[in-house]
Amino acid sequence: MTRERGHARRLPFTLAVATALMVIACAATDTLAATAPITVTCTVTDGFPPPTRPDVIPVMVTYMKNTRRASGQGDVERELPKNRLRKGFTPDGEFNSIWGREGRDITLALVGFRRCSYTLVKPADVPNPDDKSGMEVFREVLRHNTRTVKHGSRTVDFRGLDLYLWWDIQEHPGYAVRPRYPGEDPHRPGAVWMSRECAGSRPDRCAGVLAHEVGHFLGLCHCCRDALGTETPCTNGLRPSAASCPDLVGLGATPPDCTADDGMYERLMRATNAHSDPARRDLDRCEVETAREGARNVLKFGANGENGRTETPNTQRR
Repeated sequence: MTRERGHARRLPFTLAVATALMVIACAATDTLAATAPITVTCTVTDGFPPPTRPDVIPVMVTYMKNTRRASGQGDVERELPKNRLRKGFTPDGEFNSIWGREGRDITLALVGFRRCSYTLVKPADVPNPDDKSGMEVFREVLRHNTRTVKHGSRTVDFRGLDLYLWWDIQEHPGYAVRPRYPGEDPHRPGAVWMSRECAGSRPDRCAGVLAHEVGHFLGLCHCCRDALGTETPCTNGLRPSAASCPDLVGLGATPPDCTADDGMYERLMRATNAHSDPARRDLDRCEVETAREGARNVLKFGANGENGRTETPNTQRR
């Protein structure tokens, strides 16, 4: 009788302990699941006056520094130094040579530099737009988009483009996400990423890579795809194809195959454009009109999604 009563008293205690252990185990699992694939700390190193023209898109350039690499190793700033960026974003500079042309009239202006030190939880997870873990890296970096900049003695909202420069991005020299705005679901921030790969080939290739990714950032899909490659439906399209633009690839559509006889090989937004030939940077009227609409949205709402919310990006890849 005594033993039975003793066992009866221990049973609730045993169940309580087991329940507590299960709660702890679940909490630990949730913590591991919620662990970000990358930790990032960003600091503004240089600031410049914002553009005086209301139709110019401010650009904040961020150098991504891998803390696991020894000092000086894999430093993208050596390949794309500040002086090149400062000169390149002047009205007549290389990074305005494509979108800034007369008739396109989309101009970018540098407003500062940042340095983001980062550590990948898995060192092998070099950012890769084609890989799930790589996408999680990009998603986390979007949380560090620029929110405000200095304008004299005032702090003002940043409504512009965040350009992240990496030592390497697997499979692609560049990558971009279009921000989504009120009335679109889901809301999400946008940005452009570019690796140092373009700096190691033709001197003017970086201008083509950046212009292509800026096109995605402003709402353009690939105009065509390599017939031998794969292409997912466009998720960066600013709007579906309008009646006046029957050939414009819209949101959710899959680009057609590129063919040499219709001029697609000369287009800036061709999926397989190597950007090494300045002659292959054409844009049609509908692409320019769409990009202008995207530029107006960026200047009105910024690129951090409605109310600065950050959502999982669904991207159009290079």
